Amino acid sequence: MKESAAERKTAVIDLHTSSRSLVEHLGRDASASLANKKGDNTQFNAKGARAMADLVIKELPEAEPRLLDCLKAP
Repeated sequence: MKESAAERKTAVIDLHTSSRSLVEHLGRDASASLANKKGDNTQFNAKGARAMADLVIKELPEAEPRLLDCLKAP
């Protein structure tokens, strides 16, 4: 993924790595609260979707600095 993005000179956000880090940090019980359905941690509920979106927003300025002005709070 990163190699392909570099070849295409495009931004990339490694959400797999950052979301894995988040889940490991939260632990099994707390990360279960992000799941849409008990026992299925492959789909997110609203809280989980917000957590993933927050990870993207956090990494976006580094991945694509030209968007920094768009990310500033009004």
